[in-house]
Amino acid sequence: MKSDNKYCIIGAGYCGLGIAKAFQDYGIEFDWFEKNEALGGNWLNGVYDSTHIISSRDTTGYGDFPMPKTLSDFPSRAEILAYLESYAERFNLVKLITFNTAVESVRPLDPSGMTGWKVRLAGGEERTYRGVVVANGHHWDKRIPTYPGEFTGKTLHSKDYKRPVDFAGSRVLVVGAGNSGCDIAVEAASQGLESYMSMRRGYYFLPKTIFGVPTAEIDRPGLPTFAQKFLLKAALKLIHGDNEKYGLQKPDHELFDHHPIVNSQLLYYIRHGKVRPKVDIDRFEGKKVWFKASTSSGSASRAAAPARSSARALSSWPRSSSRRKRWTTPSRSTSRSSRSPARACCSA
Repeated sequence: MKSDNKYCIIGAGYCGLGIAKAFQDYGIEFDWFEKNEALGGNWLNGVYDSTHIISSRDTTGYGDFPMPKTLSDFPSRAEILAYLESYAERFNLVKLITFNTAVESVRPLDPSGMTGWKVRLAGGEERTYRGVVVANGHHWDKRIPTYPGEFTGKTLHSKDYKRPVDFAGSRVLVVGAGNSGCDIAVEAASQGLESYMSMRRGYYFLPKTIFGVPTAEIDRPGLPTFAQKFLLKAALKLIHGDNEKYGLQKPDHELFDHHPIVNSQLLYYIRHGKVRPKVDIDRFEGKKVWFKASTSSGSASRAAAPARSSARALSSWPRSSSRRKRWTTPSRSTSRSSRSPARACCSA
């Protein structure tokens, strides 16, 4: 089967918009599908209301359409969405998008894919293309790990979290120290909830600015990686000190080996007792959560603190110790303890 001399773009988010603009500039024909009713991808309906970028205004904009200097260094979800909409309008891209159309499958016409690709749309229609650009992102795919036992409180994945009212109870346990998890743990604490955070290992927590400069802008193309690591580690030592001072484990990886955690509030909230760090989860018993005993002296005292959880968090983390510590809660007043439990599950 021979393919049409046309390309297919899947997704009208950040990447899809940029690809479509480039194709249009070079006269490359394409069809463009977006499953939502509007452009924006993850910034349209995939993040919580209070989200701000962790890069910076000047490092996140398109090269041929910089973000306005009137925006803050770290624009909000609403500002990013408005920026993407203005980009699409400026380069007449909106009319090229077929909205409310999901792609069900993409298959090569031959083993190499050089002959072309067959694309099946949600309505059953099939089309062939010379090539396909998959720009649908990955944040839509939830990671739901499992633990022994059963948790009977409310469960909420970070993908489904939008605002603090989503927490139905007075205690929240966030699992995973990804950027979303850190934001949610801090936001829960800022609303007066008991906020706990389970982390399977230690991480590097980068502040959003270093010496007044957005951290993302310190990454200079001409600066070797080893020099960047040295400078950032020195800055972290000076600004934050060691993780153990916060009751956290030492990082078990090199800086840049994993997606960086960029958050200037989490460590502040931990030092003020508003967010309480925990180690990995061992098992569930109703609304009780059992944590593994710490293998690090820096996290043992806080991570093993007893309490009862009205929240639950999940993550597929490896075992680190055969010893167990129990988390149970002091008795609470009837008015608060009768509230529905809440849980936040954030993929790391």
